[in-house]
Amino acid sequence: MVKPENLYLRRNAPLTAFAAVLCLAVCGLLVFLAVFINSENIFDDTVDAVIFYAAIAVLCAIMLVYAVLYFINLTRKFVIYTDEKGIYHYSGFVHLGFIPWEEIGEIKCLSHAQRILTNSSSRLIILPRDQQNFFGKLSFLQRYALIAFGASIKVHTLGTRVNTEALCAALVQRHDYYTTQI
Repeated sequence: MVKPENLYLRRNAPLTAFAAVLCLAVCGLLVFLAVFINSENIFDDTVDAVIFYAAIAVLCAIMLVYAVLYFINLTRKFVIYTDEKGIYHYSGFVHLGFIPWEEIGEIKCLSHAQRILTNSSSRLIILPRDQQNFFGKLSFLQRYALIAFGASIKVHTLGTRVNTEALCAALVQRHDYYTTQI
C-alpha cells in the first residue's frame, strides 16, 4: 500500500467572513427594529414591552455569539488536515484540534436519510474508538458540545469547496493505512 499524501482542506474564508458580517447585520437590524418600535409607542402594556425587548436582546446576543464564532473560525486556515500522526479538526464551532489515528474507531459518510434519522447536520462523522477515554481528554465546553449534539465528531464541510463523499473516502483510506502500519 502506497503512503497517502497529507490532506489539507482549506476554509472558504470569504464565505465565513460573509456569515460573520451577516450575523452582525441581523443584530444591527434587531436593534434598529427595537428603537423604531420604541419611538412609535405601540405597547399599551409594560409587560408586553419588556417581553419584546428581552426577546430582541436574546436574539441579538445569539447573533453576536455566532459572529464571534465565525470570526474565530477565520483564524484557522484549514477546516481539517491530516498527516501520519492523525487528523487536525477545526471545522464547525467546536475545534477539537489533534486526534490521533489510534483513537479513531470509524469514519462514516452519512446518506441524506441517515442524516435525517440521526438528526445530524454533518454528512461526515468520526467515531472515537474509546468514547469515555476520548471525552475525558476534552475541555468541559468541548465535551458538552459533543455530548449535546450526538457524541460523535462532526466534520462540517459547508464552508469548503469539497465533495463530501470524496473527502470521506480519502479520510477512510488514510485511517486504514495509518492504523494498519502501527
